[in-house]
Amino acid sequence: MLRVRDPIHNYIHLDALGQELADAPKMQRLRRLHQLGTGSLVYPGANHTRFDHSLGAWHLAGLACECLGVSPSERKAVQAAALLHDVGHGPFSHTSDPLYRDYLGKTHEDLTLEALQKGAFPDILARHGVDARHVGELVRGKGRLGPLVSGDLDVDRMDYLMRDSHYTGVHVGVDLARLVQDLVLTPQGLALRESSLMAAEMLLVTRLQMYASVYFHRTCRVGERMIERAFRLALDAKEIRPEQLPLMDDYAGTMLLRHSKTDAARIMVNVDQRKLLKVALEEPMGDFREEAILDLAASAKRQQALEAEIAGVLGASPVDVILDVPEPATLPEFDARVLRDDGSVAPLDEVSSLVRSLGLSQRDHWRLRLMVPAGKREEAPAVAGPILHKHLA
Repeated sequence: MLRVRDPIHNYIHLDALGQELADAPKMQRLRRLHQLGTGSLVYPGANHTRFDHSLGAWHLAGLACECLGVSPSERKAVQAAALLHDVGHGPFSHTSDPLYRDYLGKTHEDLTLEALQKGAFPDILARHGVDARHVGELVRGKGRLGPLVSGDLDVDRMDYLMRDSHYTGVHVGVDLARLVQDLVLTPQGLALRESSLMAAEMLLVTRLQMYASVYFHRTCRVGERMIERAFRLALDAKEIRPEQLPLMDDYAGTMLLRHSKTDAARIMVNVDQRKLLKVALEEPMGDFREEAILDLAASAKRQQALEAEIAGVLGASPVDVILDVPEPATLPEFDARVLRDDGSVAPLDEVSSLVRSLGLSQRDHWRLRLMVPAGKREEAPAVAGPILHKHLA
């Protein structure tokens, strides 16, 4: 048994299976993927990695299985799924998600499942008596214990919220021990005892706070979108092949972009030197038709056409005008089940009025942003505002 010292969980114990999986090259690549992408542009301490987080998910999965009294063989599969759930991520973590969508027609979850079907992982799992197909089902949140890995109150979310808050210095309060110990299996699936309702509410308050302070922070979003733009330029110029993306880490991606013959090189150097585009316009999504926003969020071509129209009127290069249209923030924890003291099972948002109110609060942080060069910042709102409202309102 290997002990790994961790700032969140103190000690994480890896058995023979955990050690062999963690040492596989695809897992070691996660050491070179920043968990928060460009988060360190705002929070200098946010240099933790997908590897750190994966170890934390393994640890929490083990604790949850112990509390639920599952068999040792099932615990192996659940912990393996928790450890491997992020192996499909591309460079700069979620920054790669729209690139996967547009150039590979896949998600990072798809790439994780592919990694479980070929290469080192199936052989390692088989040597330890674990079925790779079963691990894949758990990664997808399927089966009796799948929600522990990917569900409404999963170990992935529990770890990343605590880990991200620690490394960014955004102080939050989540009682992980209480949450894990009060999970219970019911005929309707995984649920949380009503006695831990306050712990679940605090988890959701923390998630909302982290979205506002970190995940949707305007400067973090600027850095991510600039890097995404650089990758698109290099991919369109065929300097990078789409199938290379899942093999890259942050450092390989940075070096390739720095040496691009396109504007990607300039953009990457600017990110490296923190010479970022400026947010010139920030509009609540409620000011626009939701259908139009969702269509825009799903289509890079629509975004580029709108950016080009704004750039033309503004007298700027379309490369340096970026619309940030994030997908709507959702709180899947709403559907988490609560085992009431009377033995009935109900959705979390039915039991807690605080949780219901958070559903409205999260939309306050769903904003459309226009990013432009510093010299165009003052004139951009007057130019871009009418164009955006013409197409989206």
